[in-house]
Amino acid sequence: MTAVRATFLMLGLGILAGVAVPSAQASDSDIFASCDGLGKPGKSPGGLSGPANAARFSEFSVATNGVVSACDAALAHPKLLPSQGLRRAHLLRARALAYVRGGKLDEALKDIDAAGVAAGPSATDPLYARSFAVSLDLVRALVYDRMGKTDEALRLARRSAAARPFAVEVQRVAAHLLLTHRQQDEEATATIRSANRLDPDFILYQTSFLALLGDFKAMTQLEIPTPALVESEDDKKDPSRAALANLNAAREQLRSRLTIAYARAATGDGEGARRSLAETRSRYETLASSASATLGEEARKRLLKGDSDLIAAYDIRINARIALAEGRRQDAEAQINDKSLPLDSISTDLFVAMRDKPTSPDASRPFVAPPSASDIPDEQAAGVRKQLFDKMLWLAVVEPETAKTNSVYKRSRPNILGALVGAAVTMGVSLLQGVDNTDGFSANQNGDGSVRVSLTGATPAPAVVREMVLLRAAELALENKKPAFEIVGREDYARFQTTSRQGFEISRIPAGYKSDIVIRFVEADAANARTLDARMLVESLGPYYYRDDRK
Repeated sequence: MTAVRATFLMLGLGILAGVAVPSAQASDSDIFASCDGLGKPGKSPGGLSGPANAARFSEFSVATNGVVSACDAALAHPKLLPSQGLRRAHLLRARALAYVRGGKLDEALKDIDAAGVAAGPSATDPLYARSFAVSLDLVRALVYDRMGKTDEALRLARRSAAARPFAVEVQRVAAHLLLTHRQQDEEATATIRSANRLDPDFILYQTSFLALLGDFKAMTQLEIPTPALVESEDDKKDPSRAALANLNAAREQLRSRLTIAYARAATGDGEGARRSLAETRSRYETLASSASATLGEEARKRLLKGDSDLIAAYDIRINARIALAEGRRQDAEAQINDKSLPLDSISTDLFVAMRDKPTSPDASRPFVAPPSASDIPDEQAAGVRKQLFDKMLWLAVVEPETAKTNSVYKRSRPNILGALVGAAVTMGVSLLQGVDNTDGFSANQNGDGSVRVSLTGATPAPAVVREMVLLRAAELALENKKPAFEIVGREDYARFQTTSRQGFEISRIPAGYKSDIVIRFVEADAANARTLDARMLVESLGPYYYRDDRK
């Protein structure tokens, strides 16, 4: 996790420490919070109280048995009313996730099924169907996949993707499962494309995953969008801040861009590989030079030296692969002999290709691949697949939505309801003219013409905040007479309310989320797989957010 401000933390793969098991003297709130992160249910119909714990239950990486015990106690607690089926389902899902982390997959499935039954009265609620019901399907799909029940996993992945087409986390989990099993039909391709549309960084995951599979041909079809340069008003006052932000954006893409360059070399496109390598190196070095003065000596050694070593390792392997493809075996050997190369999927591909070609008769000495090279794919696959599974399980935890969670849109843009008075069935462009931006949302134009759209939302449902930003981006496109837009950058944050005593933090309670996307307005272009139709987004998401019937 990366600290952004005192009250914000970047959402990523960081895993928080396990929560201590409540003692016999623990409060009612502690008992419930130690299971699913929420306080005691109170008397609300659904029993979904506010967050009382900084560690979402899906992030528990240790103390699995303790979480299960906490959930057992919460589910049997007299303050959980029989009518509060949604909270019971929430607790059961929390226990299911703890079972998954402990490897008890059969027990996890029982709890997932029980959660669906407990939430039964909510089954006809469209908000439940697109949030918690989808989450149960995704968690079940991941468990089925781990159990080897591929057909069931893929069926649920496809159903989830169709049910929530504009939720980043849902599309990513579904796309992960489809990619894992190399689904290439039209529906699967559309889901993978959707994940790329909603999150520019999804393509970085794709390159890593395809490299793990050794599918370099598929990798050459990928194009990584160039991040919009940071240039807000604040950054103009502090150019060093912008330079560092732009360097970090390039660093995040560095390995994936280099991997695609290698993929071109591995598939016989030597010219394309050289061009990709040169462009990647040039862009990185330009941004590194701009940010160099901002970095301290230690950061320069740690970051820039590490990146330079990474580029150099890829340079060696790319040129060796090109030489091999062009029949210059001796040049390939000269490239890699006596070089210390990372033992990863790229080196493995190169070593295998070298073994498949005869040694040059005039070579100074034959190339000898590391004896463990053939074991690298299996070793790496196990570790990477475990990391991916944990990440996907985290993303599959979609919080329940209610009219209250979705009413944040009205509070952020109260004039929107006035614009919809007397509206027709459709919610097209004519309904959006003259709607003013108000507190909550912000939109700032960058120097390159892109627009940064943000929302800070006090809601326990991060998917809601992300969708609302998407809806606001669609409104802006239509207000600017553009039918479509593409997302070229995104950052998502969790907000926390912290309490300290004598300099030590004693509590950290979630206080909502912030979503920040960078978009470019574009014309409608069926050939551009990254564009989002603005009118379609308004008509699809509007019914869920252009209302205020909080319960």
